[in-house]
Amino acid sequence: MTAVAGSSTTAVPAAGAEAGPGAGTEARPDAGTGLARRRALLPQVLAGLVAVLVVGGFLLGTYLANVHNGLIAVSFAAVGAFVLRARPGHREGWLFLVAGVVHAVMFVCRQYGLHAGDHPAAYLPAVEWVTWLGVWPLALVLVLVAVTLMSFPDGHLPSPRWRPVVAVMLVAGTLVS
Repeated sequence: MTAVAGSSTTAVPAAGAEAGPGAGTEARPDAGTGLARRRALLPQVLAGLVAVLVVGGFLLGTYLANVHNGLIAVSFAAVGAFVLRARPGHREGWLFLVAGVVHAVMFVCRQYGLHAGDHPAAYLPAVEWVTWLGVWPLALVLVLVAVTLMSFPDGHLPSPRWRPVVAVMLVAGTLVS
């Protein structure tokens, strides 16, 4: 059976088979369940979440010390969603998308803390915890971005010899966080 990535059909003609309804076709395991369609929508939903978080963060104010995180979030999520739309399940697309989502969460949490610092009279619940969430995972996020860039273009490290480098980065990122 030959399948085309991103195809929306539920059956694919076998090689050399006659064309026609049901003639020489094999059904996919998830055919008719809508599971494939829901999986295809997940990257767009996550990219939309990134957009909402970044816009929400900018509604709290524009703080130059944090603008780069919003830009990183949007750009990484857009690249990831674009790749996953063209090639569903692509590892590098998922790495880019996850890096964008994590950066968006950090961005909005930092914006929340910066806004609370500029407006001390305004009551914002859980400022310390939300701000902490915007700062604490920074080292781990940097490891994620480094692995994403090291795995470009196919989602795999250049060779197995890079695995110890990633392990050291992960341990160092965990210790620093």
